[in-house]
Amino acid sequence: MGRTTTYCYDTDQPHALDATTIGGDCGAPDKQYGYDPTGNTTSRPDQTLTWNSEGNLASVTDGTTKTSYLYDAGGSLLIRDTAGGERVLYVGSTELHLKADGTLWAQRYYIAGASGTVIAVRTNATGSDETYYLAGDAHGTTTLAVKSDADQAFIKRSLPPSVRSARRPACMPGSTTRASSAKQPTPAPDSPTSAPANTTLRTGFSSPSPRYSRPTRHRR
Repeated sequence: MGRTTTYCYDTDQPHALDATTIGGDCGAPDKQYGYDPTGNTTSRPDQTLTWNSEGNLASVTDGTTKTSYLYDAGGSLLIRDTAGGERVLYVGSTELHLKADGTLWAQRYYIAGASGTVIAVRTNATGSDETYYLAGDAHGTTTLAVKSDADQAFIKRSLPPSVRSARRPACMPGSTTRASSAKQPTPAPDSPTSAPANTTLRTGFSSPSPRYSRPTRHRR
């Protein structure tokens, strides 16, 4: 026999989900959700979210782990910082990752056409320089990745949200640490940056980039 979930809504914000319950009683919900006056989600099961005065996501606390987001003057995402974990600097179409142990790695996206379709990603997350050609759906979600030096394609199936993260192929390239249902503005345009003190910058890109049309901005 199937399980029935009841969705509960608050009359003050009639279009915002207030809670869900299996028992059918909204007075005793199983999961609850909170919002600020402008409608941004401030709490959901196991997560607390905060927003800045510009309406951009400022932080996500997932259990005991807090991830903070810093933006430039134009509202574009510049830095993602996870306490005790990884820091990511977004510079145009490039991401520079600094792990908690001081290891640095990077990945760069390549875009084709006015629609901003991501067609490839170059990364050294595994310690070696690798390029993947990407294909996806009309919404910009990557569903197919083919490594440039192999015939094997990595396919990400379209699954319900409850099982998506658990079924993602370990080899599927691209960023995976994002706060779902949160605004992720365009990263900042290319600008000079310097490596953090006491770190050695080693992106591992030992050869020129492939001849793709390099975008000035990459929408996330």
